[in-house]
Amino acid sequence: HHGIPPNNRRQAVQRLGSISDDERQVTNDDENMDNLTDENPDTLMEGEALSLAREWIDNCIAKPQDRLRSSQTRSLMDDLAKTCIAESLRNRESKDGLCKRLHGAWNIVYSIWRAAAPEYATEVRRDEDDQPDEEETRRIEDAQQLVWSRRDPYLSLSVGQSVHHTDFSFVKPHSAVVEYLERPWLRHPSLDWILVDILVSRELCDLGEAVMQRLAPRKRERLLDVHHRHFYHRYCVSKGESTTITGKPDHRLEPFLLWDEMYEVWLRLRGPVVSPSRVREAMVRSAEHGAEWGTLTWSLIDRVVAIDPAVWVIWPSRS
Repeated sequence: HHGIPPNNRRQAVQRLGSISDDERQVTNDDENMDNLTDENPDTLMEGEALSLAREWIDNCIAKPQDRLRSSQTRSLMDDLAKTCIAESLRNRESKDGLCKRLHGAWNIVYSIWRAAAPEYATEVRRDEDDQPDEEETRRIEDAQQLVWSRRDPYLSLSVGQSVHHTDFSFVKPHSAVVEYLERPWLRHPSLDWILVDILVSRELCDLGEAVMQRLAPRKRERLLDVHHRHFYHRYCVSKGESTTITGKPDHRLEPFLLWDEMYEVWLRLRGPVVSPSRVREAMVRSAEHGAEWGTLTWSLIDRVVAIDPAVWVIWPSRS
């Protein structure tokens, strides 16, 4: 009985006009038990849950400054809070239950933000002489309102370490993905996309670093600021010229070919509307040539495809 909402059970009782007196007495007893449960002072009501969630978010996440039109961090947490509230109400939980769900959701978002945020925003400053000045404070405040902004791995490959380079320890974001996947009720399309995009960008930057440092160090084309082999691959191999002047295949170009196939995955993740099946197709094609996408990346994209293989709205309308 407890898996069915009380209102539905009462409606079912009203439809059973032909039951016996004994059966009716049992049904009335069940209904009385529902009333007792409904009167449990620890069970959250919807209005109370909404107020609690708003207070929790306000205490946890700084409000954006007037110069910022919106806060990606707060918008995402607002949506996740609604999901937490719905799950708490469905399970008839107390304040503690909702707070635990909110804390779990925020822990995921914060772990992702901290892994991907610029170093100046996450640096711990204990020395009084090392506190940020006014301009640095503005940059830190702005960074706190942005969970993830796309970085082009091709630009990272071209100019090396730059604002487009995605580099972080695998531990925190991966544990955040695991926590997220353990809570299917918390699923959010924007969070799905952020996680996939971060993991894909990280793989591309890792491979780009390895190619440049081990297989193609130093020499770059001055005009384009890209390595000469990558330049050759982009502008010659794409036209069918995949061999050297001796007529033999140039295997040194294979890492660049693999990188470009992986880069196609990143390109297909460009929003605001993505075709998840096309993203997965590009992942499969690159994997056939040696790309090693992580299990968590596959798990995320497979779940998105299972929900809707054609349409993936990255930032749903808030209207």
